[in-house]
Amino acid sequence: MTARVRIVGCGRWSMSDDQAGLHVAERLAERLGDLKECACTATESPADVLTESDAPEVELLVVIDAARADPMHAPGGFTRIIYRDAKGARVSLPSSRQDTHTLGVATSLALAEHVGGLPDAVWVYVVFGSRFERGFSPGPEVERALPRLCGIIERDVRDWLGARPCMS
Repeated sequence: MTARVRIVGCGRWSMSDDQAGLHVAERLAERLGDLKECACTATESPADVLTESDAPEVELLVVIDAARADPMHAPGGFTRIIYRDAKGARVSLPSSRQDTHTLGVATSLALAEHVGGLPDAVWVYVVFGSRFERGFSPGPEVERALPRLCGIIERDVRDWLGARPCMS
C-alpha cells in the first residue's frame, strides 16, 4: 500500500528549538512504523514539502515546524492549524523567513498549492520555542513538549486513517 499520509518535520539541527519538527518526525516514524499508509520525513529544507506532498496517493500532509513564542504562545506550547481541508477551506500562514535562498513552510505550502501539488487535507503543527540560536538540543520547555505532541499527532493520524475508506 502506498503512503496516504506524509508527515514532514521541518527545522535545522543546529538551531536549538528550531529542530523540534525534526525530532517529532523521527519519533513519529518509530511510533507509526506499523502503518504502511504513513511515511515520515525529517528535513532541513521546507521546500521538500513540494516533493513530499505531490504524489497522487497522498491524501493528508502533516507538517511540523517551530515558531518563536510570543505573548499568546508560551515556549513549549503547540497548536494545530488546519491549512487545508477536504471541503477546500484554507487559511493563510504567516511567513517569517527573510532569507531569499530558502523557502519557509508558509511559502512552500503556498507554492505547492499554486502548482497543484497539495493533497486535500493539510495540517500544520507549530511548536513554540524561545531558543533559536546555535545549539544542538532543544530548550527544556520544547524538549518536555515533544512526547505529548508526538502522542497527539499519532492519535490524530490514526483517527483520520480510521475514518477513511480503505484503498487497495
